[in-house]
Amino acid sequence: MLKLARRKSLLEPQVIIVIIIIMAGLALFVVFPLIRLLYIVLFPNGHFTFDIIKQIVDTHIYMQGFLNSTTVAFWVGLSSVVIGYIFAYAVTRANVAGKRYFNFMATIPMLSPPFLLAMGVILLFGYNGLITKGILGMDNFRIFGFKGLLLVETVGSFPLAYLTLKGMLSAMDPRLEDAALSLGASRWKTFATITLPLSLPGIANAFLLIFAFSLADFGNPILLAGSRFPILSVQAYLEITGMYNLEKGAALALMLLIPSILAFAIQRYVIARRSYVTVTGKPGMSSFPRASTAERHLYFGICLAFSLLLAMLLTVAMAGAFVKNWLIDNSFSLVHFKFAWGQGLRYLKDTTRMALIGGLLAAVQGIVIAFLVTKRRFIGKKSMEFISMLPFALPGTVVGIAYLLSYNTLPILLTGSSLIIIINFVYRYTPVGMRTAVPMLQQLSPSIDEASINLGASTGTTFRKITLPLIIPSFFAALVYAFIRSMTAISAVVYLASPHAYVYTVFILDELSIGRLGNAAAGVVILSGVILAFIVVASLVLRRIGGKRQGSSGGSMLGV
Repeated sequence: MLKLARRKSLLEPQVIIVIIIIMAGLALFVVFPLIRLLYIVLFPNGHFTFDIIKQIVDTHIYMQGFLNSTTVAFWVGLSSVVIGYIFAYAVTRANVAGKRYFNFMATIPMLSPPFLLAMGVILLFGYNGLITKGILGMDNFRIFGFKGLLLVETVGSFPLAYLTLKGMLSAMDPRLEDAALSLGASRWKTFATITLPLSLPGIANAFLLIFAFSLADFGNPILLAGSRFPILSVQAYLEITGMYNLEKGAALALMLLIPSILAFAIQRYVIARRSYVTVTGKPGMSSFPRASTAERHLYFGICLAFSLLLAMLLTVAMAGAFVKNWLIDNSFSLVHFKFAWGQGLRYLKDTTRMALIGGLLAAVQGIVIAFLVTKRRFIGKKSMEFISMLPFALPGTVVGIAYLLSYNTLPILLTGSSLIIIINFVYRYTPVGMRTAVPMLQQLSPSIDEASINLGASTGTTFRKITLPLIIPSFFAALVYAFIRSMTAISAVVYLASPHAYVYTVFILDELSIGRLGNAAAGVVILSGVILAFIVVASLVLRRIGGKRQGSSGGSMLGV
């Protein structure tokens, strides 16, 4: 044991080299861009000044944009949590009919490309919408602004709340509620005094996460905010791309960063205090029904109505790709696919290549960092963990502007190349690999690591031959997530794309910006096909690897 303790306290040279490389990358591509962003705002002419910040504070439209962004984020977080909680409670506690269907519908928005839901809202409720103009004959209905953003972002964000709360409600011991019911408490009182309080950490976590995601959203506001409802992320984009005012765009990005970092900090604090939730071991079986027949019908009706709304938005958005001109000439046509495939094929290939490289490197780096921070002791471990997770809290607009300002001059000239987009993907989605790998690494018995060390294996050998095969599902989960997010990214890459490194989402955005909804819808359908094909291939590969391991060792393997 003394030898083992000595080996664990000392790091092999190759491990030290890996730590140095990772820390250098984090410093260069996470810390430095943020410092550069702050420097541009406070030292615009090489001298310290608050002039740019004062200009923004004194400009009504910028402060209105900040207020609108935070207002939308608050109501999106609240509505998403309410709907997500209803779905989670209906599936896990109320035992409603159609649980598998509702579970499936609650995960679809997480896989959908950007603009898909926004296009569905425009085609249904816009000035020439199927419902507003085609059915109701309304000429002056305005979906743009707060109403449209609240609808689209709620539909797109509630799966985050659903997945968070579903896990919490599933793990909650039902015997606590059974005790209250057996003592004569009503179902509502049991829910209000036991179930809901025990759910509060998950509710707070989901709300803060969605709040930060809504603040960072760019794709939906660029389509639905409109000129009368300014949004901060769109204002920063227009300052840089339209007015070429890098300093003011950077200052607006910093304003967006403040509530995002605050929400992230509160979220981490809430998660750290989850210990007051009394989940003690495997939940027992409940002997009391959680909902009456009437309540189950109510939950079923709410979930069904929201699922139908989601299905309608997705169907209409994709249907727009198969007609010549929406509500003007609805005859079947593939002309939009000809354009989206013919003109955008090169961009689709480039995007897929960058997403594959970036997603793979993000998954690998995330798992390596997770292994180091959970299984090894070294100076700077806490800093590595914090800085690695920091990009998860940064809005894409902030990251894109920071990268644009940091790498557009020598000695680090990356702007306009595909390399800067790949680097953005790597460090943006490294936290995903960490979040998926850390729980599994914590579940691995220390005796596995100890046995490998006692037999003389190095850290690299232990990681490659023992640890990695055991957490391969986490690797694939991180890879799939990072690939999907890279393929559908817009808020950061819109600043980094160039004629030499053009991404497919920017191609779709360009078509939307000039009103060619059919071409954009066809591009979204094609992008969805690529994402779905990758998910299928990754699932088959993982199943094949799992089958080989099961056949050779007799064990089983967790799915992604």
